Amino acid sequence: MADSALIQSLIPAASGLLGTIIGGCISYWAQVGQVNAQQKRRRKMIALSLAAEMEAYLDLMKRREHAKNAGVIAALLRAGQNVQLRGFAQPDDTPLGQFPLFVRLMDEIGELGPICADVAKFHTLIAGVRTTTIAAERGQFDNLDPPAKANLIESEVAVWETALSIGEALIPRLRKIAAEG
Repeated sequence: MADSALIQSLIPAASGLLGTIIGGCISYWAQVGQVNAQQKRRRKMIALSLAAEMEAYLDLMKRREHAKNAGVIAALLRAGQNVQLRGFAQPDDTPLGQFPLFVRLMDEIGELGPICADVAKFHTLIAGVRTTTIAAERGQFDNLDPPAKANLIESEVAVWETALSIGEALIPRLRKIAAEG
């Protein structure tokens, strides 16, 4: 009889415990699903934002024909003319000033996965060239002789064109991430 009373009291307790465990599991997996959905949305937003910003920058650079203009200046310098290195930046520019979304999202690009290395490389190369053009705009290379200025321009154009090529390849990859279901 005592066993029967014990069993009858354990059934509701076990039932309650089982319900709590099942409810907890359901709640846990629902939260995991929510977190995963939020991370997926965040990843898509980051990819789409960076793709749009890069595309706008690349379009602007094509329209301004900076590489072609820099080539003309390098040719003038090679011909012996001492040309000032100006017109590719503003003295108060910052290296990543044309990439406000990237700067804002910089600590989150890891969410993009392996592509974040190429995103970082693109922006690092652009920032390097922009650092040089800002320095040139401020007159920091005015004392170089024409051949040294030409070398500087040609090496920076090579880095810049590499960055633009990386950017062109990145845009469709970022858009693919943004479109993933």
